[in-house]
Amino acid sequence: MKITAFRFQDIDYGHRVVGHTDSVGHPGKCSHYHGHSGRITFFCEAEKLDSVGRVIDFSDIKKRLCQYLEDTWDHHMLLWQEDPWAESRQKWTQPPYFCHLTRQLKISQHIC
Repeated sequence: MKITAFRFQDIDYGHRVVGHTDSVGHPGKCSHYHGHSGRITFFCEAEKLDSVGRVIDFSDIKKRLCQYLEDTWDHHMLLWQEDPWAESRQKWTQPPYFCHLTRQLKISQHIC
């Protein structure tokens, strides 16, 4: 039987929904730049606990996964690579301010 532990990391980010329109075909409010807060949850599994009774040392998750999220996603603008506005914003869209999304994100993924 596997033992599961989880930890979460909250991030804030900006984005827009390309092609979003209202019921009469006008640009919808989501087609404009706006922000969200999100929570990423990490699920880690082990067949047995380590020598001190843990699935994984949570400081390892913080150092590796949470720090990665803070450095590359938190307080960034996330734009789809096909967004026609992305190229015109090139001067302020370089890392560390911008992430190109090459596919739709699947928020719930097992990563450990």
